[in-house]
Amino acid sequence: MSSEKRKLHDRLWTVFSKYIRLRDSDVNGYCKCISCGRIRFYKDQMDAGHFIPKNRGNYYWFHEDNVHAQCRHCNSFLHGNLSEYRANLIKKIGQQKFDLIHYNGKVSYSTFEYNQLIRYYRDKIKELIKQKNL
Repeated sequence: MSSEKRKLHDRLWTVFSKYIRLRDSDVNGYCKCISCGRIRFYKDQMDAGHFIPKNRGNYYWFHEDNVHAQCRHCNSFLHGNLSEYRANLIKKIGQQKFDLIHYNGKVSYSTFEYNQLIRYYRDKIKELIKQKNL
């Protein structure tokens, strides 16, 4: 990956991660961990945790059904706490969507696509912040 694409990838992750945590938060900005159920503030106490590891490719990095608010303890120290994550993810999105996550798509974004996705998620963040008065 070129250095320009790496920078765009990192910028997209920053925006996407914030979007996921806001998406999963209540009107006060608190999220419930997908794995253990702990309630934490979206901004500095939660991660955007992956069910299928992000090292499997961009498809999994930026797949909205694969990434959910997760407390730092489960995400980092319990390596995702995947057995609990799996059970709660199926409850949240349903078995059919869960099964579709496992599609092994090979996605390589162009510079244009990175920029479009960054704009898209920034707009969605603004919308969520407005909706939740945060």
